[in-house]
Amino acid sequence: MIKKKIPDYYKIIPETLHKDADALVDYVRYFPYQTPSQCPYCGYHSFRQATDINAAGQPRFNCNRCERNFSQLTGSYFAHMSHMELWPDFVIYRLSGLSFQKLSRLLNISENACQIRERKLYQMMEDLFPALYQWWKPHHEFKDRKVTDQVAKERATFLKWLKTRIEQQTANCPICGKFIKQRAFVGGHLGKLSQNKSRPYFECSRCRKSFSVFKDTPIDKLTHIDLWLPFAKGLCQGKSNYQIMDTLPTMIMKKTASNWRNKFIEQMKLMELNELVFWLEWQRSRNKGAETRKVKQREAKQKSKSKN
Repeated sequence: MIKKKIPDYYKIIPETLHKDADALVDYVRYFPYQTPSQCPYCGYHSFRQATDINAAGQPRFNCNRCERNFSQLTGSYFAHMSHMELWPDFVIYRLSGLSFQKLSRLLNISENACQIRERKLYQMMEDLFPALYQWWKPHHEFKDRKVTDQVAKERATFLKWLKTRIEQQTANCPICGKFIKQRAFVGGHLGKLSQNKSRPYFECSRCRKSFSVFKDTPIDKLTHIDLWLPFAKGLCQGKSNYQIMDTLPTMIMKKTASNWRNKFIEQMKLMELNELVFWLEWQRSRNKGAETRKVKQREAKQKSKSKN
């Protein structure tokens, strides 16, 4: 028996709304290809098939009362649109957090076409699945960052892992197994820091080997360990690099913040915190969208002021 693939939007949308999301996908998948039940103009239930077809390749009909020509798409959310076959993938990808830019490449349609479909999608949600719409709209527009229970669990797991390792005061030597009671002083390019402020670095008196508890992790070579935890907390809250940088007690460069984000997410992937990683990627695309909307709003205000 082939196991059914779980949609990516399950990682974003709460479990209570999974059925609504599935029903929305089924609606756009099947509705355009169904036979109409009545004339959309006069409501009469008797009609005959015409010779032409609609954008879904399905037959059109003539009403036996008002004689008007129509199809299943007439007066629907899909009216005056083409490529009906793209709707299921568009909804699945959009619910999964993909940007217009990525959608445009995947579906081979313009970003403007994606925006038109987005407006139709909002109308469908609001009319047919109001509970899903009430959750989706503020999250999609980056006004609400509440997460699913699984994402919250994975977020707590990562932050606990990072905090525990940063504060680790003892360790077992990976070579000989000797128990080491305290950290070593870290010199070199890091400077002679105190034991409490240095990274968790240890030296074994038996085999004369030194090591860090972050060895063989993506974040091993990162500097400013005292900023790791506040940066990771901001990252796990879905903040952008600039938003995180504004909250740090010490300034770091944009390039550094970008590198830290990539390294922390790489570590999350190694820990198989997949839903957290997926949510973070979605938040980043939503954040970019929110910033774009703000820029457009400012430009619109400036234009209106210049006209006045």
